[in-house]
Amino acid sequence: MFSRGAKTNTTREIVAEEQSKFTKDIKREHVLKALEEIDRMGIPPDARSTTYDLIEGQRGYPPKLVLSLASKNASGQEFDRSLFSGGEASPAFALLRKLNFHIERKDFVETLVNQFLKQAEVADDLSTKGYPKTYRGLQVSVSFGKRNVGKIPWISFLGYGTPETRFSAGQFYLCARGHREDQHVGRSGSF
Repeated sequence: MFSRGAKTNTTREIVAEEQSKFTKDIKREHVLKALEEIDRMGIPPDARSTTYDLIEGQRGYPPKLVLSLASKNASGQEFDRSLFSGGEASPAFALLRKLNFHIERKDFVETLVNQFLKQAEVADDLSTKGYPKTYRGLQVSVSFGKRNVGKIPWISFLGYGTPETRFSAGQFYLCARGHREDQHVGRSGSF
């Protein structure tokens, strides 16, 4: 029989305690070594992430696999990646962010472009404050036509030392005309 004030550890607390044993010594260099290993060996099909990626350079990596390999690099013992919890509030993501790694939703660009298109179509809010200034090393510029005669909303991903042009190779430019009969989305450039 349980007594009323007795505290029992939940499964989540036990997993978090076990996880902290494997992650307490992880440093940035252990994570970078894990990324190098993934680059060499590839990502096993059963280790692919579903919602989030750790972004380093122009690549996305499964955060749980990265931490599992980083724990092996730090302690010599690999922690089963299925025991790492994921998600914005998880200790795993907090650790990776503390080590100055960027975690991003896989649907980030799709969500960003859909937000832009919806805002351009409604045209009652010309604010660009909610948009990121950079994305994976690219400069992000957004306008809803406040200062141009054509009132053409646009979003651009300007890249790699060429901010003076929106049409260089390796760039993406999206223009939406939501106030005209010929509503369309125009794209130029490529990644």
